[in-house]
Amino acid sequence: MNKCLGILAVLVIVLAVSSDQGLTESTKNSKKQNPRLVLSATPRQGLSPHHVAINVKLENVGDHDEEWYCLKEEWDFGDGTVSAEEPQCDPYTPDTKINKEFYADHTYEDEGHYIIRFKIGNDKLKSNQVTVVVLEGNMGPGSI
Repeated sequence: MNKCLGILAVLVIVLAVSSDQGLTESTKNSKKQNPRLVLSATPRQGLSPHHVAINVKLENVGDHDEEWYCLKEEWDFGDGTVSAEEPQCDPYTPDTKINKEFYADHTYEDEGHYIIRFKIGNDKLKSNQVTVVVLEGNMGPGSI
């Protein structure tokens, strides 16, 4: 019986060492994290007119991944202003490095709560949402 346990232990060790050799490329890639856009804005609160710097990072995508090259960008600033334009890009080559950071500046003139959104590739990928709070800027003697 001890001989059988020894053979079984060797068999288990061999299987553990070679367990990923039979995986296809798509099975191995499924272990990767999904691409995502992470949006941040600073400062997130202020008096009107309130200027905000916005940054979006594309994560979990390779530097030379053609699928993410030269995609349309769309900013929605939450105050009725939307900025979208088709990019003007050179043809893709295997050495082409994709853009993984996006920047915008926006000024909010009126007080309120504004939700900022960003997406690329005609809804291919959407960012998280960030809320900016703008308070009335005219805080003269009669406003308190």
